[in-house]
Amino acid sequence: RLESLAGDRGKTIICTIKQPSSEVFRLFDKVVFLAQGRVAFHGAPDEAITFFAKCGFMLPDHTNPADHFTDYANSRYAKDLQGLMKAAEKPRSLRPHHGAGLSRLISALFVRYAKDNVRNKSVMRAKFVQKACMALFLGFLYFQTPADQDGVTNLKGILFFFCSELTYPTIYGIQTYMPGEFPLLVREYHNGDYPVLAYYVAKVLSYMPIFSMDGMILTSIAYWLIGLAPTATRFIRTVITGVLVEAMVASLGVAVCSMSPSYAVAVTITGPLLTIYSMTGGLFTNVAMLPDWIRWVQYLSWFRFGYEAFIINEWTYEKYNNISCTMTSGKVAESCEHSGAEVIE
Repeated sequence: RLESLAGDRGKTIICTIKQPSSEVFRLFDKVVFLAQGRVAFHGAPDEAITFFAKCGFMLPDHTNPADHFTDYANSRYAKDLQGLMKAAEKPRSLRPHHGAGLSRLISALFVRYAKDNVRNKSVMRAKFVQKACMALFLGFLYFQTPADQDGVTNLKGILFFFCSELTYPTIYGIQTYMPGEFPLLVREYHNGDYPVLAYYVAKVLSYMPIFSMDGMILTSIAYWLIGLAPTATRFIRTVITGVLVEAMVASLGVAVCSMSPSYAVAVTITGPLLTIYSMTGGLFTNVAMLPDWIRWVQYLSWFRFGYEAFIINEWTYEKYNNISCTMTSGKVAESCEHSGAEVIE
């Protein structure tokens, strides 16, 4: 990409590289080697080979030129080592070394990943368009759902689908591109650059603006088209619940990807977890009837808390104090839920 910027767009690229590969080294038009703060060589990469050869430092076969020249540019290594050995013989007071604190590491990594997210404008644009299209589809599919028995069934499904739509595209979207960062994470962690906790927190925080907007788009559009409780307070609660659900999903997605070297491994771990969480979310199973040995799982499920928040927020509205026992076809339902309180129970 840097080569295309320089060649195709006429940009001047200046950068420093700690350990360039031989392929990267030959991409440069000009290189500078420094030794003790002074310029040892300045010119084209091919000229560097000739220059060091004239100085008596021939480039061996199958050797990275950059590493070879850097070693000779620092040829005072032996003398410096002798000085260090002499200095070590003298007693000295120990001075504590304080590295960057956790908060500073998180802040620096957050800026790094936030910039990366902003640069991926096509991904962000695609996510927002996808959520808007899905919201419009839901809104027109369940347009102005009536307060009858068919409407009760539809609204239960809609509110649970909010949780599902905020879960699956989000977590699989994260897992599509995050495992590619795993080698970099491993290398920087073993180099002592930062702990995994700092990476995890910074990564989650960098996703929050994207997924907050994501959840707001879905709930804001679908809410009014479906005909949910038309009050500002209940609307805001629905939007906040959607944002919190997506924040939980992003946290799990980043956690799994931080431990997964590939997309296949991440999906293998995530699939069973999502199945368990959705099954204990309250729509497919009555959580009050769960066996004691598995009941605790519901408290780890954002499906359960998100769906419960959506249900309570909607069915406590006065519109549902007296629900019609008829169905859309005009027939009387065999089983009737008369009020929002019965639906919640």
